[in-house]
Amino acid sequence: MGPAERSRGVRRLICTAGLLVGCSGGPAPTHIGECGRLSTPNEVESCRYDMLQPVVSGPRLDADALDDGLKEIADDTSRDLVLLRLAIAAPKHAGTLCKRVRTAGASEKCRQVLGRPHLGTERRAPKPPPTAPSP
Repeated sequence: MGPAERSRGVRRLICTAGLLVGCSGGPAPTHIGECGRLSTPNEVESCRYDMLQPVVSGPRLDADALDDGLKEIADDTSRDLVLLRLAIAAPKHAGTLCKRVRTAGASEKCRQVLGRPHLGTERRAPKPPPTAPSP
């Protein structure tokens, strides 16, 4: 087996294992609407999440960019899954994200996320250890 055959075999193995995005030979998706052409549901959902994650990663949520991205996801279940993953990753924006869910199951999960407000707060700095009083 020559180098070309070995290379194709390795690429096929990687694609079969789902380890390489865009195994169809096309370019990687550049917007959420293109995520649907990926080969597995897991790749599709991860692509959508990865594309929207920067929208919630800053101190302020970019609602316009979020809504524009969500418009490209036709399936309510898929759309809600992305919103829930974002709410868990960015709990300080969970209230805003959860207002956008459409399914009953996602609403219930959002109540669980929103019921844990401490997740959205900044972690306190540890207290220094006590020192012994000087004589």
